[in-house]
Amino acid sequence: MLLTDILRPRGVKVPLEGDGKREIIAELVALLAQNGDLEEQQEALGAVLHREDTRTTAIGNGLAIPHAKTSAATETVMAIGVARAPVDFDSVDGLGVTVVVLLVSPPEKSAAHIQVLARISRILGADALLEKIAACRSAEDVFETIRRYERTVASVRDREHPTRDAEELSKSL
Repeated sequence: MLLTDILRPRGVKVPLEGDGKREIIAELVALLAQNGDLEEQQEALGAVLHREDTRTTAIGNGLAIPHAKTSAATETVMAIGVARAPVDFDSVDGLGVTVVVLLVSPPEKSAAHIQVLARISRILGADALLEKIAACRSAEDVFETIRRYERTVASVRDREHPTRDAEELSKSL
């Protein structure tokens, strides 16, 4: 599975307009709703914010992956945003977040949700890729940067360690 199998170019926003964690999450949820990817925007927003209030989804290095399972989604959907400047997301490393990946899945798709979270972490955890995405000036550039990376570097890594990241992530959830 590739991130670009789930992510669509219309699900990418550069730059994000919000300057706070809650505003950015709301902005990305609204983007998914505007694209017709969510049944109920407020329900999805509430689920993601509730998850974020439970434990930060800022995993360090300028990356946050807010996510939730909710019936507002009929399938797993994703949005990515690049902030104009680092945003305080209560990150584990204390650094501001520049790249935000929102993931929303229906409750019955827990296994797929965890697999996609692992994939996001594995792919975007690569410092060089994260820096390239943070430097992108358009949604199309972000999408194409991820697509190119998945087709080259990530495919090699997947063959070497196909399930390791999903297993490690599922232990921490």
